Amino acid sequence: MEEELAVECAANEAYEAYRARGVMKDGRRFGGPPKPYQPPETPAGKVNVTDPDSRDVKTPRGYMQGYNAQAVVNEQQMVIAAEVNGDSPDFGHLEPMVAAAERELKQAGITETPEVVVADAGYWHQTQMESIVSRGIGVLVPPDASKRKGTRPGWDGGAYAFMRRVLETDRGGGLYRKRQGMIEPVFANTKFNRRIDRFQRRGRSTVRSERRPITATHNLLKLHKHQIAATGPERTTAPRTQNSIDCQRDHGRHQPHPHPLHPCATATFQSGSRATCSMELPAATMQGSVRCPRSRGRAPGRAWAARTTPARDGPS
Repeated sequence: MEEELAVECAANEAYEAYRARGVMKDGRRFGGPPKPYQPPETPAGKVNVTDPDSRDVKTPRGYMQGYNAQAVVNEQQMVIAAEVNGDSPDFGHLEPMVAAAERELKQAGITETPEVVVADAGYWHQTQMESIVSRGIGVLVPPDASKRKGTRPGWDGGAYAFMRRVLETDRGGGLYRKRQGMIEPVFANTKFNRRIDRFQRRGRSTVRSERRPITATHNLLKLHKHQIAATGPERTTAPRTQNSIDCQRDHGRHQPHPHPLHPCATATFQSGSRATCSMELPAATMQGSVRCPRSRGRAPGRAWAARTTPARDGPS
């Protein structure tokens, strides 16, 4: 709230200085003087005392106390970057998300520059778009929302008209039409198929650390399904070693584990009639200090096997 008040005061000072010059940007003179405005000395409004980082974010069903989850994916619906912020609109987050994707790709050893970035109309930010284009990356962001009939008032000529012409071409329109099938199924799979529709922790940093394993397991599940489809029903078994945890399941439709930090969800899957995965861990524990069940009668550190029930798939 203090930061919002500081921004409001700075914006008011800049506006008063602009009006004091008496001339608009196009050279015309102002009319009557503006009504004086005095920002409050203390922040006004309410704050969530249990999670001050959260905000009232706008959703299709109204406002809710929460966060705005952003994601960058490729054509195979693999999540490259995922961030969480408290801003309700997507405006202003285009360049930060592209920069986050470039960092993740660099850390993964991928030096190629992305060719095109596509985003919906809410990400339109001309300054950020020009900055991304200057780095050799194409940007396709429509200036008009899909629900709007006609163009936005005042959004004519210049970059707005240029982007509309680009999206009307076969190449530009074909690339942009891929956006919905690339990003929307990722959120639908997470919220409806995997039943992860709310955060369990509070605070932006902890919420971010909670979401990153969710997107990581989404990628692993995608790789698992594609590997099974590519190799067929041949049976392979990963070797069992001391202090390892093995999870086996019958071949069939894949069901994500109930917890995103389950060791099977952070391992490398092998294909076969029994999909098997293995991960080296300390005896009877896994990441996040969550206790793992232990087979009855076995000594600590021995491998245990758990059977899961096949259920609905996520998107392919």
